Amino acid sequence: LAKSLGGGYSAVHLRLPDASAGVASRQKGLNVSALPALLQSLAPALRSGSRRRRLTVYVASNRPSKVAEARGALEEVLGRAVGGGRRVRVVGWTELSRDWADGAPPRGLRAALVEHELCVRAPGLFAGSPWSTWANLIGARRVARGVAKAAAAYIDLHTSAPAVKCDAIAS
Repeated sequence: LAKSLGGGYSAVHLRLPDASAGVASRQKGLNVSALPALLQSLAPALRSGSRRRRLTVYVASNRPSKVAEARGALEEVLGRAVGGGRRVRVVGWTELSRDWADGAPPRGLRAALVEHELCVRAPGLFAGSPWSTWANLIGARRVARGVAKAAAAYIDLHTSAPAVKCDAIAS
């Protein structure tokens, strides 16, 4: 699956509110309507991190159907923000799972674990929310695998700044 994303893809972990959960759970996560602006703020890091003409950004989420619905708008916003004649391709689980080799792709926790691994292995930048357990674990694993340096294990999706150091977590 990582090969189908291309050699230099970047990844974003987007925690959206649960659709059928109680009020407290719906307050966790980002509203998908905020994603275009958040991704737009990553444009400088995407530009500097890749010399490729076509940038691929994988968006992992607990609600892949919402990412699929927003995909066109995300590509448009990122394409304008990155500029320089570069094309941007946004891919979510819905699109990627069509490439599953052995029939039906995994669902639920297994799908989440595959997405987690895709984020860990992303050769470009990784952005997530520092309050997300998944994003912190992905950052720590990126450091442990040597994909990222501890000082910049991942980019904070909310501020576009490097997130907290993950070297202590990784060891």
